[in-house]
Amino acid sequence: MTEAVQEGEKYVQKGQKTRYARIFYLFLMFLTAVQGIPFHIETKSTRIHSRDLLTLRCGSTASEHAVERLPAGRLRPRMNFLLWKIPFLAGLLSFGCFRSVTQITYQAINWASQRTWLPTTEEQMNLQTNVVTQVVNGPVITSISVLFASLLSTTIANLHSRQVAIQRSLVWEIHHLRELQLLMDSPLAQCCLSRQQHEEAKRLIQGYRERLLSQSTNFTDPHLYIESNLRSVSYWCDSVLSHYHQMVARRPTAPPVSPEALVDQIRRISTGLLEGRVNQWTALLSLNFPFVHYLTLSVLAISILVSFIVATAQGEVLFRSDGLQSVRILWSLLIMTFAALGVLCYDLSRPFGGSYKVEDVSQ
Repeated sequence: MTEAVQEGEKYVQKGQKTRYARIFYLFLMFLTAVQGIPFHIETKSTRIHSRDLLTLRCGSTASEHAVERLPAGRLRPRMNFLLWKIPFLAGLLSFGCFRSVTQITYQAINWASQRTWLPTTEEQMNLQTNVVTQVVNGPVITSISVLFASLLSTTIANLHSRQVAIQRSLVWEIHHLRELQLLMDSPLAQCCLSRQQHEEAKRLIQGYRERLLSQSTNFTDPHLYIESNLRSVSYWCDSVLSHYHQMVARRPTAPPVSPEALVDQIRRISTGLLEGRVNQWTALLSLNFPFVHYLTLSVLAISILVSFIVATAQGEVLFRSDGLQSVRILWSLLIMTFAALGVLCYDLSRPFGGSYKVEDVSQ
């Protein structure tokens, strides 16, 4: 056993430079791949969101900002492609770093246990093989894996259901918005409203439509639009009725056509728009997991990785040679799986961006 350890140490010292060079090369590949992944893209299209409330109220349209919104649309496919390269690069990097990770872990645990963790006698090796490994592979790994799988499945299911709820609310809003546009173009609106009132109503509808398009196509947080045009539509209805009553008071003998029927329909449609907006906010707030939720998932994943290293501690000598390459492959697959799950959760956590993004409401 001692001779095998000495031969393994000589082999490690001989190939140490080559191994570290390979690890450094894989690390550079990883950094190069993830360099273009922005968690918050700072472009013109994102900077105009804070002033959309002012520009849209002044009558600006989507065509005026088409040049500014174009870069974000081009960055989205590239960002998604680079994001899903992380699991594969993490697997390659973990395969090259496996020997170093195990050695560092063994040294850290051995130092924390006052150099009594690594087996030195045959009795300690048998104890670790027959007791420690079975305990780790038995209740420890089983309980951690069940907790991790349950919490992860709940996270993915809730995030996906949030996407469906947001998509449904956007379709609901678009349906009522088109109904409102048809109502404004109807003969009833032409008869009951003055030209100025009709233009004001169309401007409010256009502003609401622009906000929906900006929200679903430019990574915009819908919380920016809590002060939406729905309140302005309500004020507009009150002003129309007030103007009508003033005209009736001036001309009691020949009053104009009453807009009350038109206003009632507009209020009904506005209520439907508000219902869709409330459903979207409810889905975003109720299924927005806090940071401690993802921290718990990370702790469980790290516990599984540590358990993997502890369970294979009796083969620590073999790790120093060319043996047990299959263990390195299993380690790489485990890292790749956890990286893919992390990317999936991050992708689902962005409602209006990523591979699972809510579809453009303009379609």
